[in-house]
Amino acid sequence: MIITNNQLFVNTLFSVVLFLLLFSPLRSFGSQPADVIFSEIAWMGTIASANKEWVELYNNSDATIDLEGWRIVAEDGIPNVGLTGKIIPNGFYLLERTRDDSVPGVVAQQIYTGALENSGENLRLLDEKGDLVDEIRGENGWPGGDNSTKRTLAREDSWSTSSAVEGSPGEKNKVLVPAESQGQKPESAIVNTENPERIRPEENRPEDPVLAAASQSNVREIKSGSFSSLDVLGLALLIAALSGIAILVLKVVVDKSKA
Repeated sequence: MIITNNQLFVNTLFSVVLFLLLFSPLRSFGSQPADVIFSEIAWMGTIASANKEWVELYNNSDATIDLEGWRIVAEDGIPNVGLTGKIIPNGFYLLERTRDDSVPGVVAQQIYTGALENSGENLRLLDEKGDLVDEIRGENGWPGGDNSTKRTLAREDSWSTSSAVEGSPGEKNKVLVPAESQGQKPESAIVNTENPERIRPEENRPEDPVLAAASQSNVREIKSGSFSSLDVLGLALLIAALSGIAILVLKVVVDKSKA
């Protein structure tokens, strides 16, 4: 049986597509926020006691999520909390340390043990399969919160310090604007969306509603700061497949030109 170049091309293309559909670990590369995230943390405790710590999760989705089997795990092993129950759509899930009196007037969904280090913690939220859902990198210190004023670590678009003493558990977070908190007047700026870290002040520029809105918004924190190894592998497979197809097409064209 003689296989022509056209048949070889079709067979190879079918095999590559089938492989990508069945085995490729390539996932979406967008900055999709996790369905459940860390929302607010009272790592410093409260005015009443430094031991009255609490952790709050938030459900970004419009569906109730079962947290049975999920865990909150610190890199040093303390705390290590197995979650139970469910978190309602666009709702909060409050964990209080030791007993349900860390946050007066707000009922905790779960009680846990294990103190948070004031110097910082790496906290990970894992689902029932052990996959990473969200994390806080605090090995060099917490990215917000104030032990002296008992203002919590709170998340809006990014981590900051709550504007409310002892935070706002069970409610939308209220955070300090860094420039205002330091007594500085924020200057107008244009945010380069191609490179969000590059901010260029503009002088004597007329007010533009679109630019004003852009300058006041923070860059959305990406759950995974960089592509995972699976993302890279998937991208490599896709590039290899497309390269193979291009080579086969070129070979067919060359063979036809020689015929």
